[in-house]
Amino acid sequence: HRDLHSFPTRRSSDLKDLNMAHTGIFAEFNKDLKLHFIIRSCSISDIDLRGNLIRSMPRFTNYFDSFSGFLTTISLDDNLLENLYYIAGGDLSDDCSLMLQLTHLELRQNRLADLHGLCKSLTHLYLSNNKRLRKNWTRNQAVISELAKLQVFEFAHNDVNNISDATFRAMTDLKEIYLGSNNLSVLSTNLFRRNAKLEIIDLNSNLLRDINFQHFKQLQYLKVLNLQDNFLVRSEEHT
Repeated sequence: HRDLHSFPTRRSSDLKDLNMAHTGIFAEFNKDLKLHFIIRSCSISDIDLRGNLIRSMPRFTNYFDSFSGFLTTISLDDNLLENLYYIAGGDLSDDCSLMLQLTHLELRQNRLADLHGLCKSLTHLYLSNNKRLRKNWTRNQAVISELAKLQVFEFAHNDVNNISDATFRAMTDLKEIYLGSNNLSVLSTNLFRRNAKLEIIDLNSNLLRDINFQHFKQLQYLKVLNLQDNFLVRSEEHT
């Protein structure tokens, strides 16, 4: 583990991509890399922190610094996060007020139970393999429904058995949605009514028995509809 202050952090640095995946550098509870210091001093846009045993959100900005970061992509896949809060208080959305360009957030394979604190600037959100989200699913759906800028939403392998009509209503730019390997048995006719730009819908490995193609009739840009490994016994198309 190198001392943070030996890290080259001149403002003129060309460093754009900081990859600390599978380094174990956050394994110690009291280890603080002060990522906001590196981000501020360079022009980092992408941070990869996969597989680091992270239990609480690391800070990506300094709240007392007027500098707005360049950060657009954060990968926190394969960690131990239970929520998006910081140890000292606050949550990821507090950083979003400073790093206005954050668009991609990868949170696959964590222990998330609470989605409060998601940044409303997100266009790409990956939440697969967070099965604890279903315990507070009504609340978590409400948080997701506020992400009006989403274009790609991945939510596979979470064992949810229902999705409300309101969840995707505000996402008028949504292009790809991945809901495979859940426990969905019924789809509301209005589920994708406001998502006219959808190109990919993945519903593989659910419990669907009956598909009404009125669900997809208005989706003129739809290119891929994956219904593999369901329990479909009939299809209807109502005119």
